[in-house]
Amino acid sequence: MEILWKTLTWTLSLVVMAASEFQSINRLSHNSQEEFLSYLQHYQLTVPVRVDEGGEFLSYTVKHHRPGRRRRGAVDPIMGQMPALDPDPPESRLFYRLSAYGKHFHLNLTLNPQLVSKHFTVEYWGKGGMEWRHNMVDNCHYVGFLQNQHSTTRVALSNCKGLHGVITTEEEQYLIEPLKNISSATSGERNLEEAQQHVIYKMSAIPSPQEHSQDFSCGISDLSKSSAPCQFSTPSPVHSSPAPQNDSEQSNSSHRQRRSVSSERFVETLVVADKMMVGYHGRKDIEHYILSVMNIVAKLYRDASLGNVVNIIVTRLIVLTEDQPNLEINHHADKSLDSFCKWQKSILSHHSDGNSIPENGMAHHDNAVLITRYDICTYKNKPCGTLGLASVAGMCEPERSCSINEDIGLGSAFTIAHEIGHNFGMNHDGIGNSCGTKGHETAKLMAAHITANTNPFSWSACSKDYITSFLDSGRGTCLDNEPLKRDFLYPTVAPGQVYDADEQCRFQYGTSSRQCKYGEVCRELWCLSKSNRCVTNSIPAAEGTLCQTGSIDKGWCYQGECVVFGTWPQSVDGGWGPWSSWGECSRTCGGGVSSSMRHCDSPAPSGGGKYCLGERKRYRSCNTDACLAGSRDFREKQCADFDNMPFRGKYYNWKPYTGGGVKPCALNCLAEGYNFYTERSPAVIDGTRCQADSLDICINGECKHVGCDNILSSDAKEDRCRVCGGDGSTCEATEGLFNESLPRGGYMEVVQIPKGSVHIEIKEVAMSKNYIALKSEVDDYYINGAWTIDWPRKFDIAGTAFHYKRPTDEPESLEALGATTEILFVM
Repeated sequence: MEILWKTLTWTLSLVVMAASEFQSINRLSHNSQEEFLSYLQHYQLTVPVRVDEGGEFLSYTVKHHRPGRRRRGAVDPIMGQMPALDPDPPESRLFYRLSAYGKHFHLNLTLNPQLVSKHFTVEYWGKGGMEWRHNMVDNCHYVGFLQNQHSTTRVALSNCKGLHGVITTEEEQYLIEPLKNISSATSGERNLEEAQQHVIYKMSAIPSPQEHSQDFSCGISDLSKSSAPCQFSTPSPVHSSPAPQNDSEQSNSSHRQRRSVSSERFVETLVVADKMMVGYHGRKDIEHYILSVMNIVAKLYRDASLGNVVNIIVTRLIVLTEDQPNLEINHHADKSLDSFCKWQKSILSHHSDGNSIPENGMAHHDNAVLITRYDICTYKNKPCGTLGLASVAGMCEPERSCSINEDIGLGSAFTIAHEIGHNFGMNHDGIGNSCGTKGHETAKLMAAHITANTNPFSWSACSKDYITSFLDSGRGTCLDNEPLKRDFLYPTVAPGQVYDADEQCRFQYGTSSRQCKYGEVCRELWCLSKSNRCVTNSIPAAEGTLCQTGSIDKGWCYQGECVVFGTWPQSVDGGWGPWSSWGECSRTCGGGVSSSMRHCDSPAPSGGGKYCLGERKRYRSCNTDACLAGSRDFREKQCADFDNMPFRGKYYNWKPYTGGGVKPCALNCLAEGYNFYTERSPAVIDGTRCQADSLDICINGECKHVGCDNILSSDAKEDRCRVCGGDGSTCEATEGLFNESLPRGGYMEVVQIPKGSVHIEIKEVAMSKNYIALKSEVDDYYINGAWTIDWPRKFDIAGTAFHYKRPTDEPESLEALGATTEILFVM
């Protein structure tokens, strides 16, 4: 019979080929419409009216209006209540009629669902911090078509302040906006139902630039200043400590997402626009512009080539109207990123359940994105070709899950997606991997340089592997919680239909820029620079931008290609293929694992279809028989494999480090005879025990539960006697209290621990000047012998692990699970 003892004693940067003419200049003022109209070849004035579905007149009022709606500026003070959401919802369908160019347009519009939860906030920060905020986004954006022309026309209009948007027919694209600064009050009788004149013009009315051969520049010659891509790497840390004070490693597998499972992830994102962004885009337009950019980012992360389902969700938008005291932003990308990462951490809102809103009303974020109009550069405070910078594998680390991104128009979305990719652990295509190199697939979104030969609309196989490895290693657990409600449902209208090629150029090169080369616009957008040269930074035009090829008279851009206008590839959701056969066992004895894979290829997702969710890799136990007596410890062997590899120019004999403060499934090794240990590998070989006194094993760097029958994920449990599946009847509990006087300057036996003992617990009841010691039957001391006091740690003794603890200002203790393989004595 085994004895149960309970003895109580004293008890990259992304460097994009950027044209040198790029400058950060301010928008023209509010009255620039007159200048713009004089610039057009022709335009017309029209008075749109509100009608019913049949076309019957209802009202001259076309502006968005709802009774009782609070003005955007009427926001309660920061310390007061946030304004309530409007009780009067916008009309879901609207009809308008207007006439121009000898045509009658009957618009059939449906509300574009921009669902904003109470958690989404837009904040405006001045010198003293946040000045005001609101959580309302005008639901005044509509999409639709011309009545009775559903399949051949597209309309995207906002009626926030009159009609502003685009009408696309088979023959032409028309842009419409309210006429500014000109009173249309021809009669006082109209009162509130006053007709409002609008300007309508064809896209073809915007004059094409005259390209003189002496002024023409492809823009590529200006790119020699692009710096080499930064490598973000962290050297192996060396820990110099005689012994950690706390040896309380616990498996945290129960709190982490299962590995090798395709799960939906949610990146709650803070977006910050700096003061220069406000100066360039204006306070009136900046919110819509940023959400349009983030819409593209979100779409890129929903692409099936990523191999994972990742949702980019904007939960908080901060607009900086003034410089912040603790935030330094300038041309120096590295210093600006470091400052921003610290600043965003300081305003990070925490909550115990991860996805709720703290009492301060601020939405939580997992990742922070800074968008700036500074021409940033790595390593120096001068402009250069760098467009973004981020920490590799910083996602879910509060001070590293952040990036800085230079605003270059809608193409900024590719920069932001690229930098978030670095946060997910992605390296550049072709840097340390084969993607983008000769004989392999084309470089894609994670290319170090975006050129006409890259494909920024999808992810390479290398990027897919990087993010999958990152998520499967458990480093993305902050993304597991699904927000209570999607904070912002992005518009379904393609961005190129909202912002045409000329507007995209103006975002990049200033208000006088426009498109200047009309060839492969879907691959590269060419714009007229301030110096009147035709240049490109190799960023493609946004999806939905009008295009034309030799075989397509009228098309629009889709993932870098010109396709027939109005058509969109049919989406096909992915489906799992069959499981592969089981692979080789990771160990020959002692309990290894083998694995089986399946792929999302039956069918593979296409045309924007969804990637598969569910288990993509499964594991099973194998070779569970115990190794022969005297066999080398499996973790010890892995450390010894590094004996012949130099570490910082020297060779060491490595032993497993079993102290506290390290991840149980990382290979931490102690240099024998020296006072330091280091992580030699981020993950031990699959099948390695997480801890010496546990059956749980490491798989892909995470501790996984193993039942007492040595089967992975088994529910088999030991009883109190450590008998697998037993009923607790094969052992007896023994308790005792030692309370005798001790001889001065000597050892005294407290209790004998018989062979086969389990669940051993020895504790001081109060602090004393004495120390617990442990020895064998032949007087060999294992702990605190020969008048030497050992550091508290784990000791492998008699076939089990003894945990010796001596907390500061607290009593000592000695614990072991057992069973012991020899007689021991507590002294």
